[in-house]
Order: sequence, then structure tokens, then C-alpha cells
Amino acid sequence: MGKIRVAVVGTGFGRYGLIPAFGLDPRCEVVAVCSTSRARAAEVAESLGVPSAYGDFWEMFESADFDAVAVATPPAAQEEIVGLALARAKAVFTEKPFALSVGAARRLKEEAD
Repeated sequence: MGKIRVAVVGTGFGRYGLIPAFGLDPRCEVVAVCSTSRARAAEVAESLGVPSAYGDFWEMFESADFDAVAVATPPAAQEEIVGLALARAKAVFTEKPFALSVGAARRLKEEAD
């Protein structure tokens, strides 16, 4: 089996925590990074050796080839990103809380199941 191709959404903790951590795991390869600004994502990608950068997570999901997504965004944005990842059968790593309500969390859990 090849390496797990990981996309990271979020360039705060994503930059300083997630991308370096996945880089230390020989089973993983970070292949894309996404921020709210393409310029910010490109700067992070270049500095950390990530091949693809996106300023919109919808575009990343359409264009990048990855197996798992790590979501390091404010809680208000996580629900939509996690839902999109689950709908596309991607493995998801997310920070807590991953939803802003119990109902939304239950819906995402059911989708994950």
C-alpha cells in the first residue's frame, strides 16, 4: 500500500502542528494545503514542501487527489468541510468541536458511520 495522501485545511495550527506531524509519519504525505487566501496557502505550501495550495476548500476537493483531510479551522467552518469530506468518502481528522450543535454533530456522525 502507498502512502496516505493528506490534505490540510487551515494554515494556523495546520502549518505549525498538523503538516509537520503528518510529515514525521512515514505512512503519510501531505499533498495539499488550503487557507482562506490562496496567497497564504501558497506561502505555507512553499515553505513546507507541500505540492498544492488552494484558497477555497471546494476547489481543493474538486482538484486535489487525497485520501484524508485534516481540518484545522474555526468551529463555524468545520461542519461544512467535514460534511463534504464524508460525502466524498474521505477519512477525516478534525479538531473539536467539529460542529456547533448536537444535532449537526449527530448528523455528521451518522454520515461517518
